Amino acid sequence: MNTLPVSGTIRTNSLDGTTDSAAAGTALATGKKTVNNAVGMNPKNGERFVSIARLAQRSGRKVG
Repeated sequence: MNTLPVSGTIRTNSLDGTTDSAAAGTALATGKKTVNNAVGMNPKNGERFVSIARLAQRSGRKVG
C-alpha cells in the first residue's frame, strides 16, 4: 500500500452523532450522508440513494 502512487480518504460521519454501520455503509456505497439506522436513503424525504457501483454499471462498467 505504501508504494501506490495515489491514496484517498473518506469520512463516514452520520448526520446525527456517532456513526452506526448503516450510515457508514451508506456513505461508503453512495457518497452521501444519512442518519443512523437508515440504509441508502435520504432521511428527509425517503428518496433512495443510488450506489456508486450501480452508477458504474449503468455507464457500462463491470462491477463485482
